[in-house]
Amino acid sequence: MYELPLARSVSFKDITGELAKNLTDAGIVSVEVSPGGVTPVFGTDDDLALVDSRQEILKSRGIRVLSFHLPFGWDWDASTTTYEHHRYLLDRQLRIADIFLRMEPERFVLHPCYWPIPESETGIRVRHIRENAETIARVTGKDVAIENLKIGRIGGSSEELLKLGEGLERVGYCVDMNHFMRERAEDAIRKLGKHILTLHVSDYDFIDERHWLPGEGLNDWNAILKALEDVGYQGPFLYEVRADYSCAAVAENYRRLFDTYNRA
Repeated sequence: MYELPLARSVSFKDITGELAKNLTDAGIVSVEVSPGGVTPVFGTDDDLALVDSRQEILKSRGIRVLSFHLPFGWDWDASTTTYEHHRYLLDRQLRIADIFLRMEPERFVLHPCYWPIPESETGIRVRHIRENAETIARVTGKDVAIENLKIGRIGGSSEELLKLGEGLERVGYCVDMNHFMRERAEDAIRKLGKHILTLHVSDYDFIDERHWLPGEGLNDWNAILKALEDVGYQGPFLYEVRADYSCAAVAENYRRLFDTYNRA
């Protein structure tokens, strides 16, 4: 019998008492907080009070924050090519990480870069991504999970992820099953193996990310679960699906997925 702890990604801006109740009513007591509502100037006294109040909402229902997904996008991409801009954006990420330590996450999830990226910039960006991950882990004392991206290089495959994290302490990987465009998720899982820290579970059509519930797209979920079991993964089975899927629907999907696998 193979089982993993159920978790779900929730947007910071959407954390309310109602959401917390819906989570726990469905048996979901662990979450990843995504950075919706976090701006580049985030960090005022009002912002800090908001972080504390939303953490209190979660704690009052017994919900644990497994991870905080650091902000991403062109105005957060610390892999940028000039060293001065890279340091400026890395310092911004470090400030956000420090603020969200207040929510007591076990790890941070990091998008390695933004896209599109000219091939001529690959070398400098890889160096900066490695510095980003290593610095955030060292300064915060938390693990950093580099997430695979839906691009041709710099995190677009298991081989690219392994290059980004090789030899770095407290740095591993977040496997997003909605992002693989060059290989199957189960094949990537076997290559990343013991270095997988967390998952982003959702389904898609192999054309673009969709964030559907498993079974609504083309992923082979029995093969994915077999790969996870074979590499000894025991971390969270963390759904990163569209917000319009109810917590009850996520929990039912989780039960059906594992029941089907364990009966096979």
